[in-house]
Amino acid sequence: MRRRNDRGGNEERQNDRRRPLLSVRDLTLVHPESETPAVNRVSFDVAPGEIYALLGPSGAGKTTVLRLIAGFEETEAGSVSMQGELLSAPGKTTPPEKRHIGFVFQEFALFPHLSVEQNVCFGIRVARERREGARAEAEARGRELLARMQIERLAARMPSRLSGGEQQRVALARSLAPRPPLILLDEPFSSLDADLRGVIRGEVRRYLKEHDMAAIIVTHDQEEALAFADRVAVMRDGRIVQEGAAEDLYKAPSSAYVANFLGGCNVLDGEATGDRAMTAIGEVMLVTEATGPVRVALRPEHLLLEEVNGEVLETGDDAAGAGNAGHSSHSLARVVERDFHGHDITFRVETNGVSLVVKSAYDANWREGDSVRLTAREKGVVVE
Repeated sequence: MRRRNDRGGNEERQNDRRRPLLSVRDLTLVHPESETPAVNRVSFDVAPGEIYALLGPSGAGKTTVLRLIAGFEETEAGSVSMQGELLSAPGKTTPPEKRHIGFVFQEFALFPHLSVEQNVCFGIRVARERREGARAEAEARGRELLARMQIERLAARMPSRLSGGEQQRVALARSLAPRPPLILLDEPFSSLDADLRGVIRGEVRRYLKEHDMAAIIVTHDQEEALAFADRVAVMRDGRIVQEGAAEDLYKAPSSAYVANFLGGCNVLDGEATGDRAMTAIGEVMLVTEATGPVRVALRPEHLLLEEVNGEVLETGDDAAGAGNAGHSSHSLARVVERDFHGHDITFRVETNGVSLVVKSAYDANWREGDSVRLTAREKGVVVE
């Protein structure tokens, strides 16, 4: 009998994970001063423990979607439901404090009369319990987050004496401390120095995964979205234009807009015949077959530069990948720009009237004015 009950419990838990934690359906909002919707029929689900990114330029509607989910804005159409409970719909808005959703917005909003440690521990529910040891447990959780955000030395300091980056880390720790099932993050790492940003981003991701917390992050930084999120939705003019796993979107963008927003891309006009297209750089093999006029996207790292006489200057894995594109042909190009980044070099080259960006190994030694042979080392993606 016990074994049957255990199996039933496991099945119930598995079903819970299959059900969306959050369901957003056809969310729409038009600001009074504008005739164009700030959010236009946006729909998506977030699973328990999943990290979902809304990526797009300023004005795309990302933060407004977060505010609608949090309950700070009333939707004109569509709905927001969490764990099967309707939170928002036209004429109905559950107050933010009753949604059990954590959030970090760009203004931070720390309590000015509380110390850093008191801010972090404020929302921990266990601290409000009257059982023995609850307060000590809350304080221990707070100290752990202070350490993970690298602000333990600031525990007794007041918010007015913190830098913008320090305030942002306190706000992150405070929102994570109660371990809500869902947390909303609006540009949560924007005030951090470049070196610290990656460290804190990794700590926040690990904490979310360790405690099975879901998150929606808003960012205009494609590198941040790809590194942090499980799934990414690219927004434009209030709409989601493509959604999917981060790697899938990077490898197979549906449009030139998505391709360029996810890290920059070369888009070439071409004429397709089956599995290949003739372009300004010669014949390029295609991921999917097509016929007629096409636009072909190739990432900078998917192009190969070689000596005109055929001697490959790139080494190691870079050189070994040169044949991955099948039988793509090549063209003669001229180097017009060279940007050294330490771990790699970005070249801008011109060929047959088009300009392309190529990412090469750190030891590639071409200079402006050099002639090179340009080849597609990977298959191109046909985009809209």
